[in-house]
Amino acid sequence: MTNQHQPYIQEDKISLRELLLRITALVNYLLRKWKIIAMVVLVGGVFGYLYTLRKPTYTAQTTFALEESSSLSQVSGLASSLGLSLGSLGGDEEGLFKGENILELYKSKRMLIETLLTEVDHNGSKERLINTFARESKLEKVWQSKSHLKGLSFDVDPSQFTASHDSILIEVVEQLQKRYLAVDKPSRRLNIISVQVNSKDPFFSAAFDTTLVKKVSEFYLYSKTRKTTETVATLQHQADSVKKVLDSSVFDIASDLESTLNYNALNRKQNVPIQQKQMDLQSSLAAYSEIVKNLELAKLNHLDRQPLIQIIDRPMRYLENNKWRWYKGTVIGMFVFGVLSTGFFVVKFFFAYALEAN
Repeated sequence: MTNQHQPYIQEDKISLRELLLRITALVNYLLRKWKIIAMVVLVGGVFGYLYTLRKPTYTAQTTFALEESSSLSQVSGLASSLGLSLGSLGGDEEGLFKGENILELYKSKRMLIETLLTEVDHNGSKERLINTFARESKLEKVWQSKSHLKGLSFDVDPSQFTASHDSILIEVVEQLQKRYLAVDKPSRRLNIISVQVNSKDPFFSAAFDTTLVKKVSEFYLYSKTRKTTETVATLQHQADSVKKVLDSSVFDIASDLESTLNYNALNRKQNVPIQQKQMDLQSSLAAYSEIVKNLELAKLNHLDRQPLIQIIDRPMRYLENNKWRWYKGTVIGMFVFGVLSTGFFVVKFFFAYALEAN
């Protein structure tokens, strides 16, 4: 018995002839719309040309290598044999800027504010970078248009800043973080860091980039060696104090020997004060020797913790800008608008063809 209800599956197949007919129909459709497409292309060329008239931006870039490898492996054995630990002579700061944490320093409010408030030489005079930025970004006009900001100046001591100063600094920092500053590692395998500042003022780009890298490097170096610096200073103070005691003890013993008439080495009572001072001298000498030993190891540890920041590239007087030639902007504008307009009509053609087929 045959099955009268066999399912019928209609496959949507297209022959080569039908494909060529569709392509021919599409080409004819686009040819009918050539005036509209040409008009859109011309409009794109105008927009591309107008884009080239905008004020260019200048990019200042500093790249440097950061070396933090330890070199005290040969000294650690000597320190252990002496009953000392190099780690005990200075704090462990390895986790403070471990990995890519140093990148966040360049974007931190503290570093950006300190950089903005730094005075730099500009046309033979000193000027804070916050004032340069305000002039470059037209913020000065905005400040003058508001009554509570009119007459506001950053050419005062930071201790005299008001809430208005702080609010402006925070606003400027947010703009720098979003639009002006870019910090990255070009290669994840290499410990090379790139700091870029992009603005419409070439002087501000170069000055801010250079100053920011300097500020962060100084803060990074201080943070990495803060505890070891304190340890070296403490041990040096102890060594100087004990050295003074030693000098004083030697002088006192010599004075007692000179002032004692008819000095007799067999007279025990007469020798007691001198022997006591000699014992104090030996104790002080032993303490001084131990302190000096710790001091030298602490200095080695301090030198080892100082990271090496090697500048590879720094901003030059002539900065590259992103300004396009007029013909480049015109051609790119025409191409983009041409592709968009053609794509619009292609989509419209197939959408209409699909509706007719249904």
